[in-house]
Amino acid sequence: MTIRPIVDPLHHAPEDLHDPSLGLRTAVTALMPVDVFPYASRTSRACDLDHTIPYRDGETGQTRWGNLAPLARRSHRAKTFGGWVLTQPAPGWFHWKSPAGFEYLVHATGGTMCLRTPEPEPRLEEPPPPWLDPPEPPETRPVESEAWEWIQYALC
Repeated sequence: MTIRPIVDPLHHAPEDLHDPSLGLRTAVTALMPVDVFPYASRTSRACDLDHTIPYRDGETGQTRWGNLAPLARRSHRAKTFGGWVLTQPAPGWFHWKSPAGFEYLVHATGGTMCLRTPEPEPRLEEPPPPWLDPPEPPETRPVESEAWEWIQYALC
């Protein structure tokens, strides 16, 4: 049996190091039980804790629950390298913008609302390719004129 003191996770002191302490990590995973990527369901205990405002060396108090977000490795890479933009307008609320223009608001408990769906791009009507055009009718010459020419040729 392990006995741990009860700490209010909302009043956990901000930390100066990049990686959160075990106490802060426990508080964040208690407040945010799942990955906060839109429609994700991985438990936060199996996630990375990402700084929503990027961590900068030398500044104090950046590692706090209002600047951390549990993200599965794939979600973390989508944010870092895939063009997804994450902001945290209030602690526990996450605003995502996708590279395609969709916007989502995700609550710390995992609920997702789609805020904006981009308008589809208008499709330009292109003319059909030339091989789909109907064939030209064959040259029509009266049969009797061809026969008459043949007879004249034979008689000369």
